[in-house]
Amino acid sequence: MLKYFKKKKNYKLYLGEISVVERNDLKSIFDQPNSIFFEKSNTRLWRKLVEIFELPLVRNEPNLTNECLAIDIAVPKYQGGGAFLESFGSVALPFFWRPKVNVRARIYQANSNKTLYDVEVVTALPWKQFLSRFLSPLFLLGIEPPYKTKDLENLLFQGCSKAIAKLSHKFHT
Repeated sequence: MLKYFKKKKNYKLYLGEISVVERNDLKSIFDQPNSIFFEKSNTRLWRKLVEIFELPLVRNEPNLTNECLAIDIAVPKYQGGGAFLESFGSVALPFFWRPKVNVRARIYQANSNKTLYDVEVVTALPWKQFLSRFLSPLFLLGIEPPYKTKDLENLLFQGCSKAIAKLSHKFHT
């Protein structure tokens, strides 16, 4: 009951670090466009994170107090969608995986670097949507991949929104 009469603090939020891990796994060969002609997925996702989190940088603030909080955003794992058929003699097996993005967010006191809350969110393209593209004539004719680069960006935005909602919920309870 007393917590309702308590004066709420006004916090200032700053951006700490943004990182996107570069992929070196086998699936990345099949689901990323050739980096000679296109921007790499990790660079594109990093640019999108910078657009999403338009906050002042914590490293540019000389006078940090206990009311100054910072948020770190990381994408430790992501994958684009891929699909192909592999034949073993007379048997053909389909291999496919849907686009997925893991977003990790950490909110901490900027002056002491003490972590207050840490969340991780995984967002993936729904199976129904992915399978409808997998069975589309454009994919079957080799004209279009089963996912588009916008899919990863949308999943990133959804993951960031869910992470911020979780942090907000934890912070205000």
